[in-house]
Amino acid sequence: MSTSTLTVPQFRLAPRTRKVIVVLHVISSVAILGQVWVNAVLAVIAIRTPGGARAAYSFMQDLVYTSAAPLSVLSLVSGAVLGLGTKWGVLRFRWVTAKLVLLLVVVLTGITIQGPLLEHLIAAPSPTAQAANLATTGAQLVLLAVATWLSVFKPGGRIRRINHDRPTNEIVTNVVVPRRGPSAAARRWLCVQGGARGVGRA
Repeated sequence: MSTSTLTVPQFRLAPRTRKVIVVLHVISSVAILGQVWVNAVLAVIAIRTPGGARAAYSFMQDLVYTSAAPLSVLSLVSGAVLGLGTKWGVLRFRWVTAKLVLLLVVVLTGITIQGPLLEHLIAAPSPTAQAANLATTGAQLVLLAVATWLSVFKPGGRIRRINHDRPTNEIVTNVVVPRRGPSAAARRWLCVQGGARGVGRA
């Protein structure tokens, strides 16, 4: 029994396509960071000027649904495509995995926490909801800043695997290869050699 290696072709982006996706990823990531910064400024203005709080939160909600949400999805999807289509992978390097997780947390936070908070603040602003909204926006800002830092410095190295010596694009399967006996010509040659040795000994 012997072991054979089956190579699975990997998905790779063409150079021009990769550059286009990189541009989209950078633009969307930077735009999200700026968008969240604007939200943080609006949250502070709403707290300091109670008379204009509802207008500020209504404007913030419009920005979240019209720009922050689609830009977040674009950044997350383009980052995943770049990971799958380049040498970096998605679960191969720590910084790539951490960055995608941070972006996913930002998206989920906006959907599950900030969206309902803004609905409540537009209807009836309250100090508790205002503080929660400001804290959520600040947390998103920190997460995006850390994701930007990861993109620049790329710390952490590769993620260790159990079989780290085996290439990731190879699947090793056990294949039974039958052993072939000597060919007819080889058998005749062996018979001739055996007969010659017998004559020599006699």
